[in-house]
Amino acid sequence: MAWNGSNSSSRARPSALQGAKAKKPSTVRGIAAGLVVIVILASALVLFYLHTNPETGQQAIDRRNASPISEAGPSAPREEPKESAKSAALKRIKAELNDKVKEFVKKADTNNVIRLDPAPLDPDDPDNALRTQTMTEVAMLIGIEPGEPMPPVPFSFMMEDDAIKAAEENGERLVVSDGGNKRFKDEMAKWKITIKDTDSEQRAAKKQELLESQLELLKGIDDGITVNDSIRAAYEFRKRAYEARMGLMDTISELHAEDPNVDVTKELVKKANEKLAADGIKQISCSDVIPDYEEEENINE
Repeated sequence: MAWNGSNSSSRARPSALQGAKAKKPSTVRGIAAGLVVIVILASALVLFYLHTNPETGQQAIDRRNASPISEAGPSAPREEPKESAKSAALKRIKAELNDKVKEFVKKADTNNVIRLDPAPLDPDDPDNALRTQTMTEVAMLIGIEPGEPMPPVPFSFMMEDDAIKAAEENGERLVVSDGGNKRFKDEMAKWKITIKDTDSEQRAAKKQELLESQLELLKGIDDGITVNDSIRAAYEFRKRAYEARMGLMDTISELHAEDPNVDVTKELVKKANEKLAADGIKQISCSDVIPDYEEEENINE
C-alpha cells in the first residue's frame, strides 16, 4: 500500500544520512527489512479490519462491488405512518375524560392513583339517594346502637349551631336558616330511594329503614321541627344513652369491688338492664363489670 511504502522510505533515510565513518548496510538486507515491516503492518491491518468488521472477505467484496443504487431506483424519503381515525378518536376521548377527572385524583411518584375525593356520581344510579348529605347523616345515626360511643364526626346541625353562636358573640345579625329543610326536600326531589333487584335482603331492609326515616323527617317539618333539629335530637339521645350506660357500668363495678359477691352483682346488672331496655339502650353484660367473668347464661331470663 502507498502509505506503508511512504512510511518505510522515510524510516530508511536517517541511516543513509549518518556520518561518513558509519558502515553502509547492504542493499539486500535493507530490502528484506522493508518487506518484514510491510508484512507486519499489513497483517495488523487485516486483523484490525476483521475485528471491527465481522463480514467475511467475500462478503466485503460483494458489498463493495454492489451498485449503490438498488434495482428499484433511488429510495424515496420514508413517510411516517399516518395515525388511524380510530386511534385519533381514542386519544381525543381520553384527553376529555382526563380533564374531567383530574381534579379527583392525584398521581404519586409510584404511579399509583390516589383518590382525593369521591368519584363523580352516575346520574342514573338511584342509590345516589343514599349518598346525599341528609341521608348520610341519618344512616350514620341509625347504624349506632344507643349506648355505643358516638364517632367524632361533624353533623350539619353542629355547623349551623356554630355559625349562630359566632354571630351572637360578634353582635351580628344572622339570617335564620331553614334548618336544612330545603336541602332535604331538594335531595328527595332529585334522588328517590329505590330497592334494586340486585340488592341483598340486608341492604333492602336498610333502604326500607332509611325510607321510613325520610317520612319521619317530613312529618317533623309539618309539625314545625326542622331536619337539623330532628338529627340533633337523635344525636343527643345517643350521646346521653352512652353516658347513662357507662355511668351504670361504673357504679356496678365500684359496688362489686367493695363486695365481690357475684350473685349480688348479677342481680344489679339485671335491674340495670331492665331500665336500659325500657329506654331502648344497649344492655350490660356481667363481663362488663366483673373482672374475668365468663358469661354462662342470660341472666335476664
